[in-house]
Amino acid sequence: ERTEPPSETEALSHSLGEHLGLFPASALREALCATLEDLGRWTLDAGVEQASQYNFTVTDGRTIIATRCVDRPGAEPPSLYYSRGFESEDAQGEAAPGVLISSEPLGDVYDQWHAIPVNHMLVVYDDCSLELRPLVGIGTAAA
Repeated sequence: ERTEPPSETEALSHSLGEHLGLFPASALREALCATLEDLGRWTLDAGVEQASQYNFTVTDGRTIIATRCVDRPGAEPPSLYYSRGFESEDAQGEAAPGVLISSEPLGDVYDQWHAIPVNHMLVVYDDCSLELRPLVGIGTAAA
């Protein structure tokens, strides 16, 4: 019998899985938003006064979602950047477009990197199209 509480990773994975089920990309977005709301509620319920920062990246094998999030107004989460236009090889050895997500710009061409705004998610679809979406209701909790 387990006597210690679940780790943060276990709790997050369980919450995301509970919100997810079988899913299209929209369900992945919604499940991640619901998980972030759970985290905010848990930290408030626990009386945590300092800001909590949530940079996550999840994928279903087709869609990638990266969040740059902090649960207190005015606090700054760690940086998160993306760049499109990189090429890799597909299964047939052909050049395929790509998107990189990184905590800092990589390489010498910094103007190709874009910061993900605070309390936003970046959605990368399987055709490498991108969508930046605000995380509504996140980061509005009182300290």
